[in-house]
Amino acid sequence: MLHRNNPAPRHNCSVHREENGAEADVRLLLAELAGSGCGTALAQDLEAKNLCGETVLVDTKQLLSDPTAFDTVRQHIARCVRHSTALTLCIGNLGAESAAVDNLEKLCAKLAEAGIGRSHLLGTTASADEISARPYALVTRCWLGDGSRYMTVRKDAFAAGTRHEEFWQYLWRYHRSQWRVLPAYSDSVSSACALLNDEHAGGVLPAYGVQVPISTAWLPLQIHIPKFANQNGVLHGVRLEAAIEASVNCGERLIELLPWPCKTMRNDVAMNRRLAIVVTGLGELVSRQNRNPSEVAVQRSMAALVAHIRATLQKTSAKIAERTSILPALAKSGPAIAAQTGHCDHWAARWQSALQRNAIRHRNLLVLSPYSVLPPGRGNHAAFGDLLPIIRYADAFGFAGAPTFEGWKFNDFKHFHRRAWSLIHNRSGGALVAARV
Repeated sequence: MLHRNNPAPRHNCSVHREENGAEADVRLLLAELAGSGCGTALAQDLEAKNLCGETVLVDTKQLLSDPTAFDTVRQHIARCVRHSTALTLCIGNLGAESAAVDNLEKLCAKLAEAGIGRSHLLGTTASADEISARPYALVTRCWLGDGSRYMTVRKDAFAAGTRHEEFWQYLWRYHRSQWRVLPAYSDSVSSACALLNDEHAGGVLPAYGVQVPISTAWLPLQIHIPKFANQNGVLHGVRLEAAIEASVNCGERLIELLPWPCKTMRNDVAMNRRLAIVVTGLGELVSRQNRNPSEVAVQRSMAALVAHIRATLQKTSAKIAERTSILPALAKSGPAIAAQTGHCDHWAARWQSALQRNAIRHRNLLVLSPYSVLPPGRGNHAAFGDLLPIIRYADAFGFAGAPTFEGWKFNDFKHFHRRAWSLIHNRSGGALVAARV
């Protein structure tokens, strides 16, 4: 029975209205993004708090020996599953190869005993240096369920050798099965601003498989290029430009409104304001145009397109910085060389000048995947690997959404990944020089 004389406390109503207001604003922004042609990884049910997903470091040996550390991670996993939030467990410190499989199985069994059951929300990543792909896939699938399985790959995995050959053979043999493991081979993320350092990327974001620093907060949005072209691959430049600008402008407002679930992520949002604008469908565009991806003219035109997208993202972010304030991480940074050389005044002046030229609002913006250069559909599209150089414009790299590679041969598959790895790890350096500090 409803009693008119006993209204709910006013402060609860105020909180409820504030939450409803924020949720309404989020929905309006999502509608604006959809209207511009941008996609999003956000759940439609905002109560699920399923943002881009989370990454958490799992130090295997520590969790097996330290009950307090284990309980902290267990609570983190349980919270994510309870709120339907996708989570990648970044599994490390497994021990020597002979003990790695045993330690991984002990960890998974301990999680199961603590009430963490199989879930499609639980993805994992581990290093190919620590454990072989086959036992890693078998153990994690059996204990944790059908979430994404990634393996981070360092330079030596691309060298010749029996163990590395077995790794690539496994990836190839099972790339269309439930035991599939996806390689992730970007060791770092760079910044849209040349004044900020690269960061080590030890985790893989559930959304789009973006390789990122562990426990950082990203807002992923997607721009699928063929959406802005007709059936012959002719781009509608005005619509594409509007979508690029909308992704940054709406993303800036969404960052403030979304319920980031933990203090670490909220601190990262406040400091770095990371957007992951995932650009896809580049190979599909070339295929629609019925052009040869191996032709230099085609490669140059696609490179110009991606360079323009990157420049537009940066320009839009810079405009927001002019209206509001520059990225907090940038405001707190400065050249350490000034203190070391004693030329503080000189370097401070040069730094301020560089800030005026390079100031932006978001630490990261453009995300590309090696798979974005491959068109959909059947057939051996290995020649589209010639478009891979265009991914060098990205701040971060995504490794989800691998194609079936139907019609490919093993050597094509391995060569594609070797080329992508080489391009990612040989991006141009000299950021401070480029920024004219």
